[in-house]
Amino acid sequence: MPTTNLKGHVIPAGGDPANAPDTFQAFSNSLSDLAPASSETQANQIATTSGKYPVHVWRTDLHAHMVKETSGGAWMQSGGQDFYAEANIARTAPNNATTELHVDSFGRRSEGWALSGGGIVIPQTGVWSLDIYGNFEGITSGTAGRRYFSLKVNSNVHNQKMPIVDDTSGGGSTTQYLTKGNVVMFMVRNETGASRVVRADITLAYIGLPRLV
Repeated sequence: MPTTNLKGHVIPAGGDPANAPDTFQAFSNSLSDLAPASSETQANQIATTSGKYPVHVWRTDLHAHMVKETSGGAWMQSGGQDFYAEANIARTAPNNATTELHVDSFGRRSEGWALSGGGIVIPQTGVWSLDIYGNFEGITSGTAGRRYFSLKVNSNVHNQKMPIVDDTSGGGSTTQYLTKGNVVMFMVRNETGASRVVRADITLAYIGLPRLV
C-alpha cells in the first residue's frame, strides 16, 4: 500500500505490485513546487526530513511562500499574502498620565494575528509600518498641555512622539524592524488638565525582510 511523506510525495511500499509506469505516474502526480505546511511546526518537520537547504514550503495557514535558508535560520517570507491589520481604539486617558491603548479586537486583517494583554503580537520578522491617528474629546488647538501618541515594543518605550494638535486629528507613523512574537502597544499621554476620552485608528503593514549585514 503506497504511503505519503511529509512533502506529499506518494511512495510505493515494498509489497506493491511491480508496475513502473503506474508507480512513476503516481509519484509524478504527487509532486508540487512547494510542500504544503499548515503550521510552523509542520514546516520545521518538512525541513528536518529534507535535510537540504534552502527549504521552501507553502504555509496554507498564512497563504505565504516561506523559505528556511539554513537549519538554524529563521523562516522568511518570499511571496504570497502580505500581513496587514486595522483596529479602532476608544479609551479614557486620565490627566497627567500615560495610558496604554489596549486593542480588544481587529477590524480588517490578514491571517496570522493575535493579541496579548491588549497588545498586538507581530506575526512575522521584518520591517513594519505602524500608524496611529486619533483625537481627544473636548479639546481645541488652544487647549493647554501636551498630548501625544507613542508606542512600546515589549517593555521598550520608543522615543518617537506623535502629537495631537486639536480636536479633529493628530498622530503619525513610524517604521520599525520587529521580530516575530514582539508585542506592540500604542499609548497616549494626556496633560490637558482633565480626564479625556481618546479615540484612535491604528494600522500595521508588513513592508518586507531586508538581509541585514
